[in-house]
Amino acid sequence: MAGGVADTEDQVPETATGLLATRCALVMSVYEPYADQLVAVAQAHPDLPVAAAGIASSSTLPANVTRLGFDAGSAAFVAGYLAAGASSSGRLGALGLADDAEAERRARSFVAGARYRASQTGTDVSVLGSSRRAADDRAAERLLRRWARSGVDVAFTASPGLSRLAPVPRQQRIGIGLEQERNPGALGWLVTDPAVSAVAVAQQVADGLYVGGDVDGTLADGGVRVEVGDVPPRLRTQVSAVADDVASGRLATDAGE
Repeated sequence: MAGGVADTEDQVPETATGLLATRCALVMSVYEPYADQLVAVAQAHPDLPVAAAGIASSSTLPANVTRLGFDAGSAAFVAGYLAAGASSSGRLGALGLADDAEAERRARSFVAGARYRASQTGTDVSVLGSSRRAADDRAAERLLRRWARSGVDVAFTASPGLSRLAPVPRQQRIGIGLEQERNPGALGWLVTDPAVSAVAVAQQVADGLYVGGDVDGTLADGGVRVEVGDVPPRLRTQVSAVADDVASGRLATDAGE
């Protein structure tokens, strides 16, 4: 298997040309900022399978392009279970960015997981903002601070990138994104790993079954996984058990995968 490294977006076409000279069967990138450049490579070489992370939608892509994505619905359910177990006030919050079409669905899954935990333990829980999407980072920060003043002690930021927001006193955070974006102090983190989808696409090509379109990593295949921060051992064990049940299909979630 040939490999090439582009250090900047401008180097992507040259790197791709070098790979093509080796008669490679697939060009891919899991680095999201290179998505547009990889689509351009695909357009210039319609017989070459191309896969890239960071593509917003596959609906208008050439047939030889695969969008490497993730479906974090079931992982968000587990995050809601974790949040409800860690909360002292029983008041949670969930929000995403307005330009993230999947944020609302993740937030609804988070609510379902929190309610499942409450039903299992006989406790009360409420979630603010499950359909709320902030226009930008500053609006999200203002909302998180307002929630903290109203007693929300665990918040789920349902859009990748919101991990960069400043911490809010007396409020724990559960985020989503790549491993390198993870906030070490977070209560939990939904780690998205586009490499899992990339391996699946490479196997399609090797088997002669490449079809393009979408390949989404999930909790079931390890394309999304739930990392838990500093919580009591009993809660950690409970969260792990729920994650296993969801991934195996023994426990259904409202969102599905």
